[in-house]
Amino acid sequence: MAIHAWHAPQASISRAGTPYPPPALHAATVDAARELTLLLDRWQEKYPDVPVSQDVVHGHPGRALADLSARADLVVLGRHPGLPGPGSVRHAVLNHAHGPIVIVPSS
Repeated sequence: MAIHAWHAPQASISRAGTPYPPPALHAATVDAARELTLLLDRWQEKYPDVPVSQDVVHGHPGRALADLSARADLVVLGRHPGLPGPGSVRHAVLNHAHGPIVIVPSS
């Protein structure tokens, strides 16, 4: 399963103090799902026999991935080259995951 987790820090209240409208949250979720589909389509073409499902989850990515790790055999996290340290998402998953994790650098 491929997961895209995202978090609007103030999902219910914008920085100006007005509510962040649900249609905007829905539109952002739809956009994230579309981007994930485009990304996975290339891999599905290359490896058509590998089943994959996808989901877009609203919430802090580290917390969401750590929680979902309880149902996974393996959690695979990407790493951008040249960035020092584990980053907040990888740090959260490394400290709170319920199973094995592998971090794969991007090429």
